[in-house]
Amino acid sequence: MTKVGRAGLAALMVVGLMGAAATAAFAATHKPTHKAPASAATKPVTAASATSSDPFIGTWHVDVAKSNYAKGTAPRKSVMTTTVLPNGEVKTIVDTVRPDGSKGHAEFSYAYDGKDYPILSTAKGAVDTISYKRIDPHTVQITRKKGGTVLGITTLTVSADGKTATSVSNGKTKTGKPVKSIVVYDRD
Repeated sequence: MTKVGRAGLAALMVVGLMGAAATAAFAATHKPTHKAPASAATKPVTAASATSSDPFIGTWHVDVAKSNYAKGTAPRKSVMTTTVLPNGEVKTIVDTVRPDGSKGHAEFSYAYDGKDYPILSTAKGAVDTISYKRIDPHTVQITRKKGGTVLGITTLTVSADGKTATSVSNGKTKTGKPVKSIVVYDRD
């Protein structure tokens, strides 16, 4: 399993952010219900082995200077933290400072099984589900949906040395206009 909270910024652009009260309510009540099948590509990762076996696990900062945002909406700052939960699912938390200085927050737990998982976000009109599918040990495909309709697909790849991750997102604006973003992350 991999942890791609990194879908983070790419997902954040469409996902958006929610408030502290909603985040606390979600954290207090969310109990993941999906388990990834134990195949060679999706074998669950234990917390003890996660960082050594899953290149997505860790804390990642967006490198705004190296990134190319759709509509010029680069954040002032964005941090994505990905961890492995005791049940083997992955959890990603993304905290962002938007261009106007307002703060955003998104979080979601998932398995690399291609199934839709709910997203908690402070963004208005944000996507409501996300799915992850492992393409190879260093690449995942992330699909973002709102009301069951695909709004964007992201390919997230961690470099061979594990120091950077690149997210290439293709999606649509609220008006249906196609957008593409390339976001570069540096590992802490």
